[in-house]
Amino acid sequence: MEADLAAQRLLMPAPRSRVSPPPWLSFHLHGRRIFFNPVSLAVGETEAEISAAASTSVPEFPLTPPGPPAHLVLNVTHACNLACRYCFAAKYWEAATMTPAVAERAVALLADGPRERAITLSFFGGEPLLAWETLMAGVAAAERLGQSQGRRVHLHITTNGALLDADKAEYLAQHGFSVLISLDGPEDIHNAARPMRNGGNSWRATMAALAHLRASGSRPAGRRARVTLRGTYLPGRAGEAADHGAAWERANLRERCEFYGRLMDSGYCAGFSLEAATLTEGGAGRTTLRVDEEGLRREYHEVALWYLDRLRRGRPPGFFHFNKILERLRRRRPQVTECGAGRSYLTIGPDGSIFACHRETGTRIGHLDTGFDAVARARWLDNRLTQRDACRDCWCRYVCGGGCRQRAAELGRPLSEPDPDACAVMRIMVAECLWLLLHLPPRPAGGKCAQLPVSPSSYRFLPFPGCKRKP
Repeated sequence: MEADLAAQRLLMPAPRSRVSPPPWLSFHLHGRRIFFNPVSLAVGETEAEISAAASTSVPEFPLTPPGPPAHLVLNVTHACNLACRYCFAAKYWEAATMTPAVAERAVALLADGPRERAITLSFFGGEPLLAWETLMAGVAAAERLGQSQGRRVHLHITTNGALLDADKAEYLAQHGFSVLISLDGPEDIHNAARPMRNGGNSWRATMAALAHLRASGSRPAGRRARVTLRGTYLPGRAGEAADHGAAWERANLRERCEFYGRLMDSGYCAGFSLEAATLTEGGAGRTTLRVDEEGLRREYHEVALWYLDRLRRGRPPGFFHFNKILERLRRRRPQVTECGAGRSYLTIGPDGSIFACHRETGTRIGHLDTGFDAVARARWLDNRLTQRDACRDCWCRYVCGGGCRQRAAELGRPLSEPDPDACAVMRIMVAECLWLLLHLPPRPAGGKCAQLPVSPSSYRFLPFPGCKRKP
């Protein structure tokens, strides 16, 4: 059965018999015919390729009981020095800040983890640099725990960077932090969406932070913090977000990717993510916007062309979402969940409340003083996409993994209801990655690349770090 992916009219053909392989999809995209098996994740250009690689059964994903948390997020403050137009935390008017004592108590939740598992601690907000003393207390507690148990410690921070000076950058580097900097793109795009609360130029402050982080690794015995960037765009139709400024109401995805590529080439960061703002978030206050699917399909194809051009010139694209999707397709490993919120992933709010998600709203499941609320936590424990009705029949379900459940909680809906806007964006990205698989350049002689098992008769290759190509 043919389906027109460009119009998102993908239909699942019925199996020919009970013993035949699961159905495959056939569609045309950007002048190429693509065959895709949504169960085995096989991709090819002929029915024979897909049939030879077809799976004969739907993968099983048994539900396991939750263990000790593997990843803890400390929302150390709700205060922020920026006034981002789309911020999901914009309604946290109380601007609460966590005390060092609460941070130390929270870190103790990681003490019961297996000794072979690293202690993973993240700092989030608001703007976590506004609670610097609490952050240092949390780091010290995690490092003491790691030393006493012989476990590695992984530290992360998400920050707008505007308050990051040379001394703070040096501290993050010396403690081995991975740093996620919020940067929406070139100066006009970034400032339109992320103004300083006092009206200043936040782009220049963030760029100064990147310079400090890059310089931190050049000092004697210094360790450079690993830096990645996170950009956000509003995927609404033009004209529906006029209050955000002309530069921001357009997604400008390729322009942003080109900007991030230049920063990677200059050593400022290792990669980037570029995500749509959640249109259902109460903090954003933009619940009437709908995704401009036609416009985004054009823009994401431009991103795919940019991604392919980077590969052909021997430069890592560094785009997290395309990298993740291509890796799942390359290895043919179906994903049954996208997030461990409420199970292995927990968040502690400024007052000691326990949340399933760092976005907090609609996800409270306990408090440090009283422990878990078993009833509140129960609905988070089965995070498999099989619990979401709309996911079970979606053609890209095992590539996506089911998406974010907090978005349903934000609106007071059952967690089984996925966000249709997020689904639309994911389908567009997966489609472009299917197209990319058929265009990836061949492996160069001596290159350290991983083989892409696209079909039994032909192979594509996806570069890993260390892969060198001549321009």
